[in-house]
Amino acid sequence: MGRRGTNQATSPQSPTRALTESSPGASTHRHQMTASPTAVRSQIKRGRTGCFTCRRRRKKCDETKPECIGCIRAGYICEGYPDIVRFEGNKPRRSSQSRPAPAQNQLSSPPDNSSATTAILQDATVAAADADTFMDWFLPDDSVPDFTGMNDLSSFNIFSPLEGAMMVYPEMTPVFPPQTYTSQQSNLELELPRSIPFLIGGVDSQIEQKFFYHFTNVTSRVLTICNDEKNPLLTVVLPRSLDDPMIAKAISCLGGSHLVNLQPEAETRMKAEKQRLFRDALDQQTVRLQRLRATKTLRTSSEVEAILASTLLLCLYEISEGSGNISWKLRLNEARELIQTALQSAMPAAQCAVHAVGSIGVNQFLLDFFAYHDILAGVTDATREPVLGSAIRASQTQDDAYMMIGADNGLFGLIAKIATLRANAITNGRKNVTVICEAIRIWEELDAWKPDTDDKDQRLAFSAYSAALFVWLYSIIYPDKVADDKVQTCIRQGLDDMQQIQASGVLAFLLFPAFVFGFASVLSEQRAEVSAVFDRLSGFSGLGNVRLARDLVKTSWLDHGTGCVRSWDWMQQMQANGISVPVT
Repeated sequence: MGRRGTNQATSPQSPTRALTESSPGASTHRHQMTASPTAVRSQIKRGRTGCFTCRRRRKKCDETKPECIGCIRAGYICEGYPDIVRFEGNKPRRSSQSRPAPAQNQLSSPPDNSSATTAILQDATVAAADADTFMDWFLPDDSVPDFTGMNDLSSFNIFSPLEGAMMVYPEMTPVFPPQTYTSQQSNLELELPRSIPFLIGGVDSQIEQKFFYHFTNVTSRVLTICNDEKNPLLTVVLPRSLDDPMIAKAISCLGGSHLVNLQPEAETRMKAEKQRLFRDALDQQTVRLQRLRATKTLRTSSEVEAILASTLLLCLYEISEGSGNISWKLRLNEARELIQTALQSAMPAAQCAVHAVGSIGVNQFLLDFFAYHDILAGVTDATREPVLGSAIRASQTQDDAYMMIGADNGLFGLIAKIATLRANAITNGRKNVTVICEAIRIWEELDAWKPDTDDKDQRLAFSAYSAALFVWLYSIIYPDKVADDKVQTCIRQGLDDMQQIQASGVLAFLLFPAFVFGFASVLSEQRAEVSAVFDRLSGFSGLGNVRLARDLVKTSWLDHGTGCVRSWDWMQQMQANGISVPVT
């Protein structure tokens, strides 16, 4: 519309200007063609298509009914379509009514004078302006730039190797299926203002509602291996938000952080609302934990689950922010404290055995999710010892195995053992006999470890993990031999495995091997592949810690180019750069 308005103001052939500047003796044919209301109607029609959401965001709408694909793909709520309004003189006409008469019939009875024609054009212009003013009033100004680089999931649901620059989410059955609107319902929506409150308690502002909706439809898909109706973040965590406003607040915080990450050019008020929500959630969580420390007892298992869920969500918020500080550790430490308190209440000896884990009555997914972040935190924190270790499974079911990878097959235990070995090597030296013997025992377990799954993509991910764990173990015993053939062979094998992975849900767990391979890569072609893997992971998840890990890896490459022998020591790199990187 803006470009057409400019053309009319500058072009000498503009119909309005021709009418206002023509002399009384101008040709009758020119007067008739200029006075035709058909041109006015076609201009108005071309500018009034698309759903309300796309029009407010000034985006091209594909006009798919009942919800446009652009809104669904971008994570917005499609607010439907207005009735197409055509103007004939001063009389508006609905699209459902009969079409106007052909142009040649209308020209047979032109207005008697140029002033009447000018009045018709002015009335149509005023009516169009009034319609724009009404729509601006009806739709609140909460426009946000669109996601960039997203593909149409209807025709493409997987990544090709090394293709990760675009933001692609796995297909998923919508949590809230789109409804079919009739024309009568659409008219009622236009006439009645949207003043009903949000369904979920504790979610107040309109931006907060957008954050909450983004979590349920986008963020939850990139945090676990499940991307369908069995997604545990939706089946386990989301229902608890109905009774616990703290969980609802934490969900909005995480959804807001992820949404802003996907839209770096997001408006200032959205970023400010995200910060306000986090401050409020942190204050509420602090009060809740202080009460817990004062009583030192937990009344019910549901109370443990509620506090643990909100704490993990706030930890994920810090990970999504990718600030590089230790805030994510503080939130994770709060979850550790909660688990320890629950274990002590269930078993006074505080012995983290399998039956003790089962006795605290916490949902198995929440325990797995906590253990995954707690154990992998030891990769970049040499002082951290896992709370649960490898004994985190009170029972094993098919549904549990479907939620997470590595929680039930010994992988988490191997990671925890290597992290403990590194701490001993730092304290006693890598040539200590205890360190060497323990390293050999871990290698034997790693060599004998086999994943118990038939899923091809998961087996490829486990193979990449095995290669990364060997590289990490080798770097502890031989810290000066990054270019050794054994290391480079494992890097080649691991990168090949990661390139073949097609299931997008598995990508949620590949940051750790990419991080290890990146630090150990010394060849330019390997580094190019590692960069492509990081781009793919960043395009899939949109979490800030992926960007932080990639930047730290590239810093180590620069140090290696200057002759630094131990440039692959990520602990040294983080200390030199003053940052803390979670690799979950």
